[in-house]
Amino acid sequence: QKFALAREVVYLESNTTALQALLAPACLAGTWALGVGTKYTLGLYGGPMNLRAAFNLVAAVAGFVVYAFSKDSLTHAVESWLDRRTASLSAAYVCGGVEFYEKLLSGNLALRSLLGKEGEKLYTPSGNIVPRHWFRIKHLPYTTRRDSLLHMWRMMLNPGRS
Repeated sequence: QKFALAREVVYLESNTTALQALLAPACLAGTWALGVGTKYTLGLYGGPMNLRAAFNLVAAVAGFVVYAFSKDSLTHAVESWLDRRTASLSAAYVCGGVEFYEKLLSGNLALRSLLGKEGEKLYTPSGNIVPRHWFRIKHLPYTTRRDSLLHMWRMMLNPGRS
């Protein structure tokens, strides 16, 4: 529990919330600028309304896809950074982080077996949560986070080896 609380404190002390908040407006502005610039370059402003509407739809879908992948990538980077930053506070936090993710995974495995077919839809055999979207993985898998902390722990125990 100390690791989870410390990770949240590190999150609150960092500026990652501002970075995450700027992503949507940046993607919206980029989509608008590229859409307007492309329509101007291709001369679509004088063209038929149906062609402009179709182009706007394609630009909006492309903007959403860029936003979704950017948001997921940023979330992965922030989660990884938070775990590493929290674990770097002391060896006890590294050990606590490994223990935290082990307990989380074992709880998910227990739920998977207790829930039967529904549990198989919610959790993977390793204890990770099954992504609900077919093209998005919104968070780092718990096994990846645990393995990253395990690697840090091994590096602390054996500093000369990689």
